[in-house]
Amino acid sequence: MSSSSLVRPLPGKLGEALTSTLASDEHVIASIHTAQGEAIAVTDVRVIVLKAGLYANAGMFGKKAVSYNFRDISSVEHREGLTGGHVKILVAGVSESNSSNFAAGNNSYWGKNRESENIVTYGERKLRSTLRDVVSLIQRKIAAARNASSSPAAPAPNIADQLVKLQELRASGVLTDEEFVSAKHRIIVD
Repeated sequence: MSSSSLVRPLPGKLGEALTSTLASDEHVIASIHTAQGEAIAVTDVRVIVLKAGLYANAGMFGKKAVSYNFRDISSVEHREGLTGGHVKILVAGVSESNSSNFAAGNNSYWGKNRESENIVTYGERKLRSTLRDVVSLIQRKIAAARNASSSPAAPAPNIADQLVKLQELRASGVLTDEEFVSAKHRIIVD
């Protein structure tokens, strides 16, 4: 599935929450909403969990958007049940709801997950495949963020090379003797 087919307009308060959260240079590459008044949006830099209405913990007509940078996400979970499921963004420091009642269909499961800031629940079987694609997209973005942050930094300049360059600058008259001594001291001490 192409990422353009993963971008669906978000209705009402969910759309307002997303629009107010986006930076001017940020691009949405996936946005899916559920009948439960929840949505997940993926941009080029982060995942945004959106909730509207009573479960947004912002009043009856409230809205909420919580974002997670790809480099901070430890993993993403997609669980499916008989009629629906959830997508959970796992981030250090974010408390998780108890999803052990998932298979039992316990209403407390749905209530707790709907109130959790890092979980998007859905009850529509037709969203399963689409949300699998969204989860796969998020996993690729997480891997790319990890690869980018683990690339080796440029090696620090060699002290001997720096001293040779300083000597050349002094010899050519660009640096005075005092400037040379001061710069040499900074290189050696720092």
